[in-house]
This record gives sequence, C-alpha cells and structure tokens, in this order.
Amino acid sequence: MSIFLQSFIQVFQGARPKPLQPIMHGGLKLLEHNGFTVQISYLQIIIIILTVVLMIGFTAVIQQTPLGRSQRACEQDRTMAALLGVNVDRTISLTFVMARHSPRSRA
Repeated sequence: MSIFLQSFIQVFQGARPKPLQPIMHGGLKLLEHNGFTVQISYLQIIIIILTVVLMIGFTAVIQQTPLGRSQRACEQDRTMAALLGVNVDRTISLTFVMARHSPRSRA
C-alpha cells in the first residue's frame, strides 16, 4: 500500500524535489577570521535546547519513576524482574513506544 501511495503522488505531483521554506531566518555569528565565518542558525539553537531538555526529561523518567525502575530491572535480569512482580512485557512495550516517539527516531 505504501509503494502504491508513493507512486500515486509521484505520478500526479511529479518526481522533482520540492524544497520547503525555512521556518526561521537568521542566526548568530560566533566567529569571523580571515574571511571564514562560523555561524549558527536560530533553528539549530532551538534544536540543541530542545535536545538537552528532552535528555533531562528522559533521564528523570529513568531515574525517578516506577517505569524507570522497571526498565532498569528488566535490563539487568528479565527473569528476576518478573519474579519480583515487574510486568516485563508491558515494560518492554512502553520502552519501545517511548523510543519510537522520541525526536531522535524521526530522522
């Protein structure tokens, strides 16, 4: 079905690339020396900040929630975690859902 939809769009809209307009313009000039300029765009700054915030959030989830405790237990020894009352299948499923919906996996 996916191949059909891709081919359908390709036939009716054409196969040439369609560039998107930038969301933000501009940036900060960090360094300029002998005609060489180091610049970072505002979009890159937002991506870096968002990445750091999400890393802090995921670290807090892993260290301070029951789900994080279950994840660590399953990572070390699934059998023992199950014997101690951890729902191993649920924990693994939730871990995959978290990984699937993280920004890093959308590339």
